[in-house]
Amino acid sequence: MKTDPSNSIIEIGYKGFPLDSYGKSVADFLAKRPNIFTSGFQFPLMVIKHDALTNNIDRMSRFCKSVGAELAPHVKTTMSPYIAQLQIDAGAFAVTVASLWQAEIFRKFGFKRIIIGNEVLDQYAIAKIAELNKSKAVEIIFYVDSIEGLEIIKKFTPSDGIQNLFIEVGTVNGRGGVRSLELVKEIAIGIHSDPRLNLRGVTGFEGAVPNISRTKDGENLVIEFCGRIVNAAQLAFEYKSANKFIISAGGSAYFDIVATELNKFNQEKILLLRSGGYVTHDSKYYEDLYPFKS
Repeated sequence: MKTDPSNSIIEIGYKGFPLDSYGKSVADFLAKRPNIFTSGFQFPLMVIKHDALTNNIDRMSRFCKSVGAELAPHVKTTMSPYIAQLQIDAGAFAVTVASLWQAEIFRKFGFKRIIIGNEVLDQYAIAKIAELNKSKAVEIIFYVDSIEGLEIIKKFTPSDGIQNLFIEVGTVNGRGGVRSLELVKEIAIGIHSDPRLNLRGVTGFEGAVPNISRTKDGENLVIEFCGRIVNAAQLAFEYKSANKFIISAGGSAYFDIVATELNKFNQEKILLLRSGGYVTHDSKYYEDLYPFKS
């Protein structure tokens, strides 16, 4: 059942809201058109300009369309169902989160396709995800980057459960992901051999590659890493599920390079970017890295 954010009841967890707003619905509170400076808001308070927010969402949506990509923005940036819904309304394919806990928040608000951008190894989370996928009420995809991780996923997935998996590709001195292409194939075969598991695609995060930058040498490191993802996709494609194969990467800085390089994968695919910071982080640091200005 979808929960409307405007019907949520304001309580102490709503940072910065006026004390006399507690117990009211968001809709009722906003109906009185509260003023940031005179309505009792508790400072410090972060405020987002709605026109800037929607401009960023629209700009990224148009960029994705221009390069033939889908978008699954990482919504840990805001943890705001309202903002995430604006992104979905602008054409986003899914939302990306960091954990099952975050996924459950967005599921509560009616989001139907959720990517957990990490390997899930907790036995209770594995079982819960398998149950949710079986229900068809939501589709959850998460990462695997080792045979050991795959065995844990198999062990705690119920016999009638369903898991949707991305093989994550990593880099030397990176923070996660498969380091060797041989292991990519081994994991793909292991997924394909289990009827409970669906290989949905191959993914990676170029933002974790050491020494990348908007210099020629730094961009070449991003290109090289994307090439590893493409090579991994070529190996894994044979073992994919019945769904269209997904090849994915894309932090909030080098998504233009990612789109160009991953489009070199010449099989039928969904090219999926996962940039999330663009929605609000359009100030100096990212402005110097973005392929377009805010």
